Amino acid sequence: MTTWPVDIRTVTQEFGAYPNPDYQPDGHTGMDFGVNVGTPIKAAAAGTVLWAGWAQGLGWPNPYYIAIDFDGPSNGDQSAGIVVVIDHGSFATLYAHLDQTGLNPGDTVREGEVIGQTGNTGRSSGPHLHFEVLPDGWDVHAKWYGRRNPRHYISSIVPQSTTTKPKGLFMTLKPSEEQEILAAARLVKRYLDAPVSKVDEAVLDAKVTRADVGGQTSLRSTIAYLDTNLNAIRNAKESPNV
Repeated sequence: MTTWPVDIRTVTQEFGAYPNPDYQPDGHTGMDFGVNVGTPIKAAAAGTVLWAGWAQGLGWPNPYYIAIDFDGPSNGDQSAGIVVVIDHGSFATLYAHLDQTGLNPGDTVREGEVIGQTGNTGRSSGPHLHFEVLPDGWDVHAKWYGRRNPRHYISSIVPQSTTTKPKGLFMTLKPSEEQEILAAARLVKRYLDAPVSKVDEAVLDAKVTRADVGGQTSLRSTIAYLDTNLNAIRNAKESPNV
């Protein structure tokens, strides 16, 4: 297949990320794309719809091992929300947390056909699309509950996450940290076009509260922190897509 499910490919969580012994011991079972509610979702390949609707409707156990919540859709829903599963022959694709879909089981779809809209239903930390690939003959007892990295199935490789940026060799710059840097920069916007020697020392050392984890920082330390990260980015080798 060559079609990614959304045109704006802001990857907020990669396949295999963040192992959790209580939920996903081998890490994330799919790829998350951070997009606004209502973004069109496209079928990654031509196929037949196996399921379209709330995950609860599948009952338990269900053939795709989709997380469900027997209380039904609600504000406390802990399921995958509205889900579409499409059979492509040698593999199936799964799209979760949708806002809506007009499909029904048994419908056929073309590659690239719009199959629904992204949402924030079910157990979701924010609007996004959760996308999975299940190979033919997949085994729920295998690693990642039998899922496979979508990057291995789509030939037009999407860039690595655009919501996290390399900082050093093993760390990432989170969106909240980006906001921290921007907030500090706004404090001295009148100095941005001035020589560094003209920047008020008091402004550079003024304390700024960190909204993400608490504590305080300053523009001076933020600039030094950012410079270090930029140097690491320049010096780091490009990571291969996996």
